[in-house]
Amino acid sequence: EPPVKITCLLRDMTVEEKDKVTLECEVSRPNAEVKWLKDGLELRPSKKITIISQGNKRNLTIHKCDYDDKGTYVCDAGDDKSSAQLTVR
Repeated sequence: EPPVKITCLLRDMTVEEKDKVTLECEVSRPNAEVKWLKDGLELRPSKKITIISQGNKRNLTIHKCDYDDKGTYVCDAGDDKSSAQLTVR
């Protein structure tokens, strides 16, 4: 199989405290596994974080953002990755 490419990159986002934000990217293959990282640490689904794979789209939603959520988020598809800054104000 050809390497997985990220075909639509994450983009930097600014969100108000307590709002929800969705980081979205697209990969070249619907079966591609991705990992989400924040400041280098892998994120797992929780009450606060929803991770969705739908077709070629890969979404990370953070519910009720607080200041601790700001930082650099990465969608890592193994062969390719995309990163974006999240600012909480």
